[in-house]
Amino acid sequence: MPRDEDDDGSLPPLGSDTQKFLEQAKKGQPRNFLLVCKGNKVNYLTVRKKPIKKNEISEARKAGYKGDGYFGVINGKGMELVFNLAQADGYTAEPVKDKILKDFMEEKADFKCKPTIAIVATLPEIPFDEDDLKNPLVIRFHELNERIPQAVEKNPDEASALKDASSSIRDLLLEADSGAAERELNALESRIQAILGGTQTSTVSSTAPSANAADTFKERLAALLPKIKAVAGTPEGDRAKLLAGEAVVFARKQDFGQANGLLDQLEKLLQGVVGSSTSTSAAPNDDTVIQLRARLATLVPIVKAFTEKLDPASETKKAILTLLRDANASIGKDNDLATQLLNQIDEAVSSSREEIATTDEEPAIDWAQAKTIWQDASDLVDSQITKLQSVLRSSDDSELKEIAEFGLNAVTGNHKVRLMAAIQDIERSAGDARSKAAQKALGIVKQFRSHLYSNVVEAVDSNPFGVVVTVESTFSDAFDSMEKALSSM
Repeated sequence: MPRDEDDDGSLPPLGSDTQKFLEQAKKGQPRNFLLVCKGNKVNYLTVRKKPIKKNEISEARKAGYKGDGYFGVINGKGMELVFNLAQADGYTAEPVKDKILKDFMEEKADFKCKPTIAIVATLPEIPFDEDDLKNPLVIRFHELNERIPQAVEKNPDEASALKDASSSIRDLLLEADSGAAERELNALESRIQAILGGTQTSTVSSTAPSANAADTFKERLAALLPKIKAVAGTPEGDRAKLLAGEAVVFARKQDFGQANGLLDQLEKLLQGVVGSSTSTSAAPNDDTVIQLRARLATLVPIVKAFTEKLDPASETKKAILTLLRDANASIGKDNDLATQLLNQIDEAVSSSREEIATTDEEPAIDWAQAKTIWQDASDLVDSQITKLQSVLRSSDDSELKEIAEFGLNAVTGNHKVRLMAAIQDIERSAGDARSKAAQKALGIVKQFRSHLYSNVVEAVDSNPFGVVVTVESTFSDAFDSMEKALSSM
């Protein structure tokens, strides 16, 4: 590639297949990225699944791209994408403003989203996709990873080395470097065996997960949920919820043997307490009404946040508010209709999000409004987590127990505590000190937004216990308002 001393735009601004991988990120699949920026300008962006290597920055400069290189991981969902840069890699400040990156992607990639650049302590992991999970080396990697906690418990001094080895193998597998990955897997296995003792080897079972193992598990669990709800509030119901929760934990780890074994136990338990004539299409009970009310309560602040940003005469605004009123009136009278209307509200809000995200000039919002929206969102999620806590207290899973013990702070990874402290700093400050406090708070909000797409938040939002929890969607909308207000302070 010829060197371009004058930076006249002759170099391609995007890496190979960047648009394709951006679309994958939009679907909730984390992806690696490399940005080259000079001043307030983005000169180059590449996005891909394979890890970015540090020497690619110098290679980009040799090719003629001027500026500093920044590599990290994109996570998020839909229009909300977070470009994460790790403090461990030496990054302390965003290379450009979010809007500059947004405009670059719209112009160069014809890709519309609401990007946020966040400086975080550690980068999100790139998960393996379904094709990866067919690879015997990936299956072996998961088996060894499950033994690492035992090894660390026996010899805590090995924690860092085992973590580094696991991370290196993950990168090699994502790069499809099978030879190097297998060598490092052998070394990791030997190291774990030396710590734990014994001669257990990590072999690939002939019953390794198939490509549709996840779908099969989800179908089985979905079929059992009505029966779990039928015994809610009884000792058997508590046991059923616990088994379902444990099964989900193993499924998330791709251990479908354990997951389906727990579903087998769950089926036997339910057969003993739920009559064979139980109909899964019976008339909706009080639990259905409670869940629909909770879902409606979750949507109200989200709808409010979106409709306030739309023109008063907007047809979209009128339609959403009409759907909201009709859904409220239908709950308890026609729950099927209420469910359909709430689904339509979800779709309408999603469309509104895209409409707002692609508008060049977004409506301004002052700090008092943003703070109120944040507090309402925090109160709503806190009440949801409180309901979930009562269900989780009997769980044997350490992560779920932590949530039961510490509530929302356990789910938010202490980001909420830091944000509340930052808000207090803003309230106590004035002039330049207030502006500095606002910028500090903005950084915390961006880190918090990235955390919304972590496994723990996903596990809570998709919990199998029948408790409606909406951490990601509720906080994401509140952060939109916070970022606007803080950026203008």
